[in-house]
Amino acid sequence: MEKLAGEMSRINLSDKGSTECGDGDAATNCRVPVEVNLEEHLIVDDHLHDEHYYEALELFKTTVSKKKNIYSTDPVPLNSPWTFWVDRTERGINIQQYEANLKRIYTVYTVHRFWGVYYNIPKPSDLQCRSSLHMMRDDRKPVWEEPYNCKGGTFRLRVQKKDTDKVWKEMLMAAIGEQLNEYVAENDEVCGVSVSTREREDVVLVWNSNAKAASQAKVFDCVRLLLPDTNFLSQFYKPHETHHAFEKPRRGLIEKERLIQPTQPHYQL
Repeated sequence: MEKLAGEMSRINLSDKGSTECGDGDAATNCRVPVEVNLEEHLIVDDHLHDEHYYEALELFKTTVSKKKNIYSTDPVPLNSPWTFWVDRTERGINIQQYEANLKRIYTVYTVHRFWGVYYNIPKPSDLQCRSSLHMMRDDRKPVWEEPYNCKGGTFRLRVQKKDTDKVWKEMLMAAIGEQLNEYVAENDEVCGVSVSTREREDVVLVWNSNAKAASQAKVFDCVRLLLPDTNFLSQFYKPHETHHAFEKPRRGLIEKERLIQPTQPHYQL
């Protein structure tokens, strides 16, 4: 039965990377439904077609029949939109220079479009040193001083370069699946994930909106559950306001831009 359950999971998740970015909803409907022979997906010994084999086959058929459109190409909406950004910075630059180097890649609203973007942008290991990738909730910018970020901070993980791509991917999935959000206080929210490349090791960051509630968070526990075999060089929390380069937030409230999905990625590979 354990093999059966594992095989069922493999079938449902075997389509990753099949979606491509494009205009409109058509981009989420790239996959063609396939006809599946259920018996071909059962791991059994040819000499053991006894009552246990047929019980397992009937269980598999019943389980599949209860799932609605398991091969459907309908887009699965995310709990909130997420926007990808990229930048490359140098030490000592001010906020204006940083924002000039910051480029929006794409805003995703569905699981299909998330994978379409993920598989069409560079992996952290492909980036130049001191480059960063970000995925922020809604259309937030990865800028400490923005009014919606300035009271928050980041849970920081120093990562060996051989593990960076794996950790980045796992944190992205935990963010869009709202797993990370389950490990922060009720008056807090996970609002972004970043990866920054360095010469000897890299840094993966999980952004939250309320630094005062960080002591109640268990984000590092979540990370250890998701990546039990990864050895992190260090982990700690840092409020944005404690950075030496932090500039006082701009006066007045800014009106958030409408969430308009770009028709083309701003960052061309």
